[in-house]
Amino acid sequence: MACADEFVPRFLNLIRQELACPLTILFQNTMACESVPDDWKEANVVPVYKGESRNVATDYRPFSLTSQLYNVF
Repeated sequence: MACADEFVPRFLNLIRQELACPLTILFQNTMACESVPDDWKEANVVPVYKGESRNVATDYRPFSLTSQLYNVF
C-alpha cells in the first residue's frame, strides 16, 4: 500500500534536517494562500476488512492513504 505521494515516513524522518526549511516555507505559503496544493487532495483508497465474511462488500471499509507531507502539515 502506497501513500498518494509515495513517500515513506521513515525516509522523511531520515532527511528531516534538510526538509525543515523548505517545508516551513511551503507550509507558510499554504497558510497565507488559504489553500492546499492539488497533490495533497489526492488519496489512494484501499479496502480494509472489518469482520464477518470476506466475500461481502459491506464487510470492508474504505481507508484513504493521503500525502505524507499533508499529514505532517
